[in-house]
Amino acid sequence: MKRILTVLFIAFMGTVVTATDGLAQATAQISGAARDQSGAVLPGVEVTVTQTSTGVIRTTVSNETGAYALPNLALGPYRLEASLPGFRAFVQTGIVLQVSSNPVINVTLEVGQVTEQVEVQANASLVETRSVSVGQVMETERIMELPLNGRNVQELLVLSGGAVQVTPGAGGRSFPGRMVISSAGGLGFATDYNLDGMRHVSSYDGWPLPLPFPDALAEFTVETGGLSAQKGRASSVGAVTKSGTNAYHGDLFEFVRNDLFNARNYFAIKGSTLKRNQYGGTIGGPILKNKLFFFAGYQGTTLRQDPNDVTAFVPTAAMLAGDFTTFASPSCNAGRQITLRAPFVNDRVDPAQFSPAALNLTSRLPKATDDCAQIVYGTKSVSDEGQLVAKMDYQKSDKHSLFGRMVYGFSNTPSPFDFTPDNVLNASQDSRAKAYMFTFGSTYLISPTMINAFRLGFNATDNTEGNPAFFDGSDIGVKNFYSYQKGMINLSVSNGFAVSGNPRISRGFDYQLNDDVSVSRGTHQLGFGMFAAHHRSNSVANVRSSGNFTFNGQTTGAGLADFLLGRLSDFNQGDANFHNARVNYISAYGADVWQVKPRLTLNYGLRWSPVLPIMDYRRPIPAALNFDIDRYRRGIRSSTFVNAPPGMLYIGDQGFLNKNNGPDAAKPQVEVFNAYWFRFAPRLGLAWDVDGKGRTSVRANYALSFVEYPTFFRQGTQIGQQPWGANVRILSPAGGLDDPWRGVAGGNPFPMRLDKNAPFAPQGDYMVTEPDLPPTYSQSWNLSVQHEVVPGTLVSASYLGTLVIHLQASESLNPAVFVPGVGNASGNCFLNGSAVYYTVTPGAACSTLANTQSRRKLSFENPAFRTEIGRFGHLVFGGTQNYHGMLLSIQRRPSRGITVNGNYTLSHCIGDFAGRSNSGNSQNVLDTYQDINDRDRDRSNCDSDQRHAFNLTTVAETPRFANPTFRLLATGWRLSGIYRRSTGGNLVGSTAQSTPRTVTAGTATSGGSGSVGSDICLCDVVSQRPNLALLDVYKDRSGRPMSQWLNPLAFAQPAVGTLGTLGRNTLRLPTAWQFDVALSRVFKFRETQSMEFRAEAYNLTNSFRPGVINTNLSSGQFGQLRTSLEPRIMQFALKYIF
Repeated sequence: MKRILTVLFIAFMGTVVTATDGLAQATAQISGAARDQSGAVLPGVEVTVTQTSTGVIRTTVSNETGAYALPNLALGPYRLEASLPGFRAFVQTGIVLQVSSNPVINVTLEVGQVTEQVEVQANASLVETRSVSVGQVMETERIMELPLNGRNVQELLVLSGGAVQVTPGAGGRSFPGRMVISSAGGLGFATDYNLDGMRHVSSYDGWPLPLPFPDALAEFTVETGGLSAQKGRASSVGAVTKSGTNAYHGDLFEFVRNDLFNARNYFAIKGSTLKRNQYGGTIGGPILKNKLFFFAGYQGTTLRQDPNDVTAFVPTAAMLAGDFTTFASPSCNAGRQITLRAPFVNDRVDPAQFSPAALNLTSRLPKATDDCAQIVYGTKSVSDEGQLVAKMDYQKSDKHSLFGRMVYGFSNTPSPFDFTPDNVLNASQDSRAKAYMFTFGSTYLISPTMINAFRLGFNATDNTEGNPAFFDGSDIGVKNFYSYQKGMINLSVSNGFAVSGNPRISRGFDYQLNDDVSVSRGTHQLGFGMFAAHHRSNSVANVRSSGNFTFNGQTTGAGLADFLLGRLSDFNQGDANFHNARVNYISAYGADVWQVKPRLTLNYGLRWSPVLPIMDYRRPIPAALNFDIDRYRRGIRSSTFVNAPPGMLYIGDQGFLNKNNGPDAAKPQVEVFNAYWFRFAPRLGLAWDVDGKGRTSVRANYALSFVEYPTFFRQGTQIGQQPWGANVRILSPAGGLDDPWRGVAGGNPFPMRLDKNAPFAPQGDYMVTEPDLPPTYSQSWNLSVQHEVVPGTLVSASYLGTLVIHLQASESLNPAVFVPGVGNASGNCFLNGSAVYYTVTPGAACSTLANTQSRRKLSFENPAFRTEIGRFGHLVFGGTQNYHGMLLSIQRRPSRGITVNGNYTLSHCIGDFAGRSNSGNSQNVLDTYQDINDRDRDRSNCDSDQRHAFNLTTVAETPRFANPTFRLLATGWRLSGIYRRSTGGNLVGSTAQSTPRTVTAGTATSGGSGSVGSDICLCDVVSQRPNLALLDVYKDRSGRPMSQWLNPLAFAQPAVGTLGTLGRNTLRLPTAWQFDVALSRVFKFRETQSMEFRAEAYNLTNSFRPGVINTNLSSGQFGQLRTSLEPRIMQFALKYIF
């Protein structure tokens, strides 16, 4: 309230200042040709453009063909003048340049005196007749006026055609609040973000760095394909920060949300108590008029919320007494009866068999609120965020301009456990993150036809995630247990509950520069440039440091029953994952825009894009592993780590393949993969001005680009394996929860040490570092037709095609082999007609969960070492991903107070399994192809596949009425809205999550979210999919709350020893949509000052929109719509604008 009163006070006491558009850097150009009235070309015409908001002037001269070009112009309003002795001067006003725009303005000079002039007032045509890329501009008006939920401008990117959000919600390892968006079927991290002409991407996780808040951002453009050789990736987002001008301008604002005005989430037992405030302001203006300008802005965000909508299942008093009849009854399982597996009878278990550690942990859990074991509780959300943006622009001379820009952001979020210490289910991480982004730029006019743009940048992120202490394994009675993180444990129960403790630190640093030169020669506009960067990241993650205990229900069929019995399905533990990586980037390009004929332009170029290796700097010995099957068979061990399993090769071993400088403690480094220096990316496109009037164009293009994997791709098994992270996994440990190390040779190996004699625990997880991975690259081809039906209204139709080649994914080198049948009278089992090396009890199954390790592929190669290697993966590169789409769009410039932008995309993306590649996340031995003998089993819809997507945005403003009464009542009203409707996200193969916008595909796994629930194929593959029993898998398509979206009868458990027939990513969530509206009233009380009152509604109609769906076939909640996205959320704002 105090801030609102402050805004009102300053509004009425403020100084009279004026708001105008800002200066930007190297983001647009004007070109054209000068002719006389007969059409003859006119060389030597002096063409001058003046940015009217700053007075900055640029001049060039038409060449011998009459052509001229003014590249690297700042955004904003312009006046163009052309003069030649003997002709009247030509003047055009009303020109507004947008980011990456290339308007063609042809000049026609009439015979007469230079002192005479012909003036035209008109903006440039919307039709693009020079650039061949398919894209969309999000201009200032829409950024400021549309109801942007959370004021995160990146959410506007999904409103451009062909863009799909890959991961749910907003997050990121290096800094929170960011999104991964796939453009036209490309990988999620393959889009190049640029801010003020400098790359704006974290090389640590591949996600975009935070963009400036809306009031500090001038505009941005999204290009989905056909990029010129100047752009390094397959798609691009170019944004520009606002700048100061010759007049002071700015605003003060506060946006407020309060639960009192919001609808309640459908499944919440009470309101969310939401209180959210976003406040701040901007100011910009001259320090020296026409010379030196400044701009600064700050936005702060505070969030306080306590929603009661989290559901878990915990043991009830009846279950603790051994009675599971109610829990397993149809009334608790959507009409299905759950029966505990033999030897348990009548859904009862003798409590004497319960694990003491499980009972101890249960006593620390909150109590169930019903007989079905359900508990609904609140997870309090508290966060404080801020962003500071500052920029200086200096027009040193008519030829030389400089700028410097800084963006600083922070985000602090305490753990919910800090507020609910009696509920250990809330013991999640806290977060303290910072991001720094600096850019310096210089633009120098070498001559009227040659210009140089130089950029120097530095970005840094620091994300520290702590975890409050609650209890660890020793505290609940787990025997012989060591935890690197005292007071923490990671334990999950399928269809039950989870407790977790995973503190981590992620720090990344990017140093980068780029230089671009543009030269006009005759009908050619040549471009040359280079980009160089160095990235270093240092992080530590404690994913398994406190032990990971998993109960998936494989013993009894119910996760909670397995938990009380202490029957672990999986236990794994490891040291902290230290990630110390370095990588260099370098590229160069040459390009030409050739005006072949007045109506035909050819764009072509070549980019040199070497793919340089990530370098591991782990001390004292870098984390890299090779494997030689012949050495394994012969039992030859490493000399670097003498206790490693046979066949393993490390830095210092003879035959180690990765380039390195030896086991020199002073210079520890190893190249994760080989350098590929000779990689070239051609670009080719043409633009045809059909009628020669710039009203209709046909454009086609082809582009090849290479993918740069972020260093976080190295995270996971590659650096978490023994002896570095020392990850040890035990399937179905004999000692269960109470004593997981019982029966393991050597016992508990922790804590471990990293030296020549480092111990190696049995059944460890390993992943090979492949030096010969060829670079992933994409090819795109587009065909586009644009037509300006009336001035200011553009319609277009585009075909978009993308092919991604050499997708990287993990494949198992050591899967468990299913041995069919039972043991004969001698206990022998047979595979392919030959007896296997191990025996079983006569008549007993040859393949069981208990003998998984004995059935591994390498165990058959040399049984003497069968206990030494557990899951073992390597990266393969044979995957591809194909996208074909049709994009229809309409754009209407502001006219009579109305702006309209809409598009519809019809597309299909099919691809091979890509692990976590789409979001740039790490690969590990859990994310593998389902069947190493048939990779095509996993070829299906891409994780980002979205068949239909319709987007519509509108901004409408009432006119200024002449009648005083009408002017008082009706002038100054603005109505804006966003409507989006799209195919639901993939269901099996990914998960859905409640986000501010829509249901979206989550991080991909090899199958689904526990689709089967246990190792039915007995091949040790996670997330196995069920069989498809019916073609129609949807039961109730109404989308109503609690309805049965998926038909349980459409799926069946596969036969033991087989994989399911259901394809990856073949099921979908219900249709996703959003309808958000903003209504505002602007009151002008001085010529250059105004006050805006604003109300926004997200999900205006308060309609139910389903969220997460349980896809665990053994769950009683399978396929039900039991969660929802946000209800109607109201937001109110007050702005003072000057």
